[in-house]
Amino acid sequence: MMGSVQVYSSDTPLAMTEIRQLEVGYPSAHDPDFSAKQYFEMQQALSANQKFELQGIDKLLIDGLEARLVRATWKNGSSTNKRQILTIYGYETQWIIDMLASKETDLYMERVMQSVRVRVPFPATAVRQSFGTLGASFIVGDKRLEPKVTQNAADQDFAREESATAQIDNTILAVYEIVFKNQAPPIVDARGQTYIDGFLRGLSKQPD
Repeated sequence: MMGSVQVYSSDTPLAMTEIRQLEVGYPSAHDPDFSAKQYFEMQQALSANQKFELQGIDKLLIDGLEARLVRATWKNGSSTNKRQILTIYGYETQWIIDMLASKETDLYMERVMQSVRVRVPFPATAVRQSFGTLGASFIVGDKRLEPKVTQNAADQDFAREESATAQIDNTILAVYEIVFKNQAPPIVDARGQTYIDGFLRGLSKQPD
């Protein structure tokens, strides 16, 4: 423990990982882009002997929670090493996975970051419903999704499309999955209009 922050660390000769779990004092002050960059700059100030170069900040969703992945590099002699900082933003709890790796463990760092998951407890009466062929799932109650599947053998690009919408209080959830026959084709105006029409039908709850 470091004050109110719980810290886990794992060090190997070529990679170091630190995970921080902290409680947010002001949940309403939610600005992931600002806080991700600010955390990187604070870490930069604390590491005066290492000059980290910011390469970019990716916007991600981790198990439905908003996340930001900061990618940076630093020079160690003639070698260029890497650092990635993944921050997952819960309402009151945040998790920061901070990893340093040499160029020899670059792929290992990618596997670590891609394997991050968050387990959120939910009532025993709730139901987890799967959607699509890849198994994306949602925790639902009495608002079960009612997916519509379209398969057209004559379509040259799309093998399968699955869509669903649900209204939860004043919030609309829309899900859309596309399975391509070969590779992703360009999204032309006609196909984009199909997506919009399907979404609007879900909002209006009108029959097809």
